[in-house]
Amino acid sequence: MACGGRKRGPLCLYYPRQGHLFPMRARTSCSGYRRAVIVASAAFFYRASSASRITTNTTGFANSQILNDPFPYHFPQENGSATRLFAMPLCNGVKIEEATTEELQTYLADGSLTSVQLVTCYTQRSFQTAEYINSVLEMNPDALAIAADLDHERKNGQVRSPLHGIPFLVKDNIASKDKLQTTAGSWALQGSIVPRDASVVNKLRKAGAVLMGKATLSEWADMRSNDYSEGYSGRGGQARSAYNLTVNPGGSSSGSAIAVSNNVVPFALGTETDGSVINPAERNAIVGIKPTVGLTSRSGVIPECTHQDTVGTFGKTVRDAVYALDAIYGVDSRDNYTSAQVGKTPQGGYVPYLSTASSLKGAKFGIP
Repeated sequence: MACGGRKRGPLCLYYPRQGHLFPMRARTSCSGYRRAVIVASAAFFYRASSASRITTNTTGFANSQILNDPFPYHFPQENGSATRLFAMPLCNGVKIEEATTEELQTYLADGSLTSVQLVTCYTQRSFQTAEYINSVLEMNPDALAIAADLDHERKNGQVRSPLHGIPFLVKDNIASKDKLQTTAGSWALQGSIVPRDASVVNKLRKAGAVLMGKATLSEWADMRSNDYSEGYSGRGGQARSAYNLTVNPGGSSSGSAIAVSNNVVPFALGTETDGSVINPAERNAIVGIKPTVGLTSRSGVIPECTHQDTVGTFGKTVRDAVYALDAIYGVDSRDNYTSAQVGKTPQGGYVPYLSTASSLKGAKFGIP
């Protein structure tokens, strides 16, 4: 077989769209191109020199994948209670379903869990619920490697912030300079390459959070049409409410809110121009914070309206959403609207100003 016009080894891969060899990991040259080295467990490997086949017994591995009892986790159980229809399996023996950021940090700190295990469990949760709620548009192939690095930092005594090692999603109109795409759910931007991380993504990376992927959304953040289904995009398909698959899931930050509500991630980012954080948060029974315009940078976010666009956060609790807000707000030279906050925001963030339920003692609420 030819490899750049010469004989090639069995590990050279051809990438038809670009018309050249596509390396998985560069190790040596392959007739002018790079050779792809494939590392696979439970697979067959052919040695180029002798073509002798070395096999691995995969019977045990194959048997481990058989679901003798597919309920309650892998398929919704007919006539089961509503709360157990999509029960989340334990993560390394630890219950993380409905866990808060602080609870997850406790598990990470005492060694009950690692960030790698967290990312793995939340990834499995996304697969478990994907065909029903469709909250994730694209998964980050580097998430586990990032988590492993953060586990190493923790082991060496470095914890960057309360979000260290915690997985999150961002709406697909928020740029990330990695292997993920930024398309606003549109095929028109498929394959586009962004110049840099959005400011808010860069801040979360510095805080030690793990970008697990991009969330589904209403295409072009609701600017595709005045009359279409919330949570739908050409690239992502239809996202669905975490509580009722037949109703409007809210938008345009649909997948971000749905994912948090359904325990696909502990927190997520969305954007709002006119209700796109508040609406899906309300419809999916979670907390959504829509910051004042200029509190969070819009640099690297596909724009709609300079005077109204803002990046917000989603969490299952107010505290979770505020932890995320504390990580992303601040002045950014790439968004001059953020300069208006100078001297008007707390130095240590907003978390210290959170109260407990005791502050509502004696309060009266009117229910229509």
